Amino acid sequence: MTKRQLILIALLVVSVLGFAQQLHTRFDIRIPAKNTYLEQAQNVLLVNNSAIQPLTLGHPVFVEDKLIGNDTINLADAPRHMLLSMAQTLEESELFETVSVLERPINKNLSFYQRAVPTQTQLDSLMREYDADALVILGRLASFNKKEQLYDNDGNCKYLSAFQNTQWTVYHKVQTHNFLFADSLYWEECKADGTEPYIPDVKTALLDMSAYTGDLIAKTFVPQWETVDRYLYENDNKDLQAGLNHLKHYSLEEAIESFTAAQTTKNKLTKAYAVANLAVVLELKGEPKQAREQAEKAVSLFIKLKSAWGRQQAINQQVYVNELKTIYRL
Repeated sequence: MTKRQLILIALLVVSVLGFAQQLHTRFDIRIPAKNTYLEQAQNVLLVNNSAIQPLTLGHPVFVEDKLIGNDTINLADAPRHMLLSMAQTLEESELFETVSVLERPINKNLSFYQRAVPTQTQLDSLMREYDADALVILGRLASFNKKEQLYDNDGNCKYLSAFQNTQWTVYHKVQTHNFLFADSLYWEECKADGTEPYIPDVKTALLDMSAYTGDLIAKTFVPQWETVDRYLYENDNKDLQAGLNHLKHYSLEEAIESFTAAQTTKNKLTKAYAVANLAVVLELKGEPKQAREQAEKAVSLFIKLKSAWGRQQAINQQVYVNELKTIYRL
């Protein structure tokens, strides 16, 4: 099982639901990274190629819904906050041998309104200088906010909404990938006792947001843990019971053998149960494609039962099929 495949941590809960034949199980699984551009990379260099945002662009101030001016904010340090936060998250994932940061822009005299594209010569030079096999380049960072003050039934209220939009390019081997990432945050406080409500300083808020957004972006390159619900089936078939017992002890190969043996029965309901259980074991084994195939087979078997119970389980299995497709991008 590779580090990017699903890993079973524990069988946390087993409880009988509704019918005695159905078991509810809960597993912690490792969800594959949403962004696979760095899947084969070992030495990553994070590069700042963004231009500094004009000081008064995107920082309006409103009082009672009337624009009274714009804050002047120097966000020259925002890319550095974002890249350093990304580096920390990538390093903590332990998926890469090295993660380095080049804070200074690699292109000079950049215009905020026109994105500069690094030349191939620059890219090759950076890879040699930093011994990197992948570059993650921040091409643009735009930070906007709206600061408001209102007097209403809640008293004196202050609001701060912030939005960041980023553009990225990943260079790995001879491939180039571009992607966008955006996020927003919001603060508010009202005071009815005559004191001044508090919202964070805009510059501090935007710099903190840059670090927060950097962490979120890095996590798209890293597998994440998630607790999922799965359903298993049991009856008095000895092979079916043996498979469940093996699964409780994380003996996946033995569970596969037992659930496969249970499929030789002439009892159509038991066969459907065995196929559905086998799908879950294959997922835990790190074989989501095979798990989907078995779950789809279980859908068909449950439908052929021509019973209310069978139809309901067919629906449940189709939900499982759809979840496997979504999680593992099948």
